[in-house]
Amino acid sequence: MKYLSPWPEKNQMNKIITIIKREYKETVFKKGFIILTLLIPVFMIGVTIIPALLIELEGDEPLTINVVDESGLVAGSLHSSLTDTLRNGQPKFILNSIRSSSVTDQLVATQKSLIEKELIDGLLYIPASVLDSNRIEFFARNVSDFQTNRTLNRAVEKIIIDHRLKNSGFDPHIVQRLITDISLRTIKIQKGGKERDSDFTSEYFSTFIFVLILYMTL
Repeated sequence: MKYLSPWPEKNQMNKIITIIKREYKETVFKKGFIILTLLIPVFMIGVTIIPALLIELEGDEPLTINVVDESGLVAGSLHSSLTDTLRNGQPKFILNSIRSSSVTDQLVATQKSLIEKELIDGLLYIPASVLDSNRIEFFARNVSDFQTNRTLNRAVEKIIIDHRLKNSGFDPHIVQRLITDISLRTIKIQKGGKERDSDFTSEYFSTFIFVLILYMTL
């Protein structure tokens, strides 16, 4: 005679929980899952913290950059566009406009040699065809400084865009106001109607910590 459990539903639920635990452990103990679980937070931290660290590690010496503007459109406005300062209050960029009746390969080669000899930090070259090609060149010993690269690129880009707008009959200042980015503030509604500012990063790490605790307790 078979023994019938007085709590068949409870026994069934225990079996389901046991199966879930086993499947969960089989998943989380896979090498790929563990590596991915560890790397994603590292990546997120790197994306948010490394730029701030780079700013802190920024040197206190200005960057001397020679500007060869074959187009004649950029050099005159570049000084007022690059207003970045170092922590000691000095301008981050010292710009020298190299004027010449014609830009030759020899002129560019001479500027490159100054970089090699560490007499200047970089050469910003704006070709005559910049309005059509949308390309400029920056020569330097260190081209991995993405902040400097981005700052120079954005400054020249703004000057070129303003020039195009003026030629098309638009006021660049009015256009800038019209296309100003909209800032999205995200507010999480909690139980009881409480509100708090939240975003993807905070939500992700909260979920990650919860999953990690769950992983350790199973």
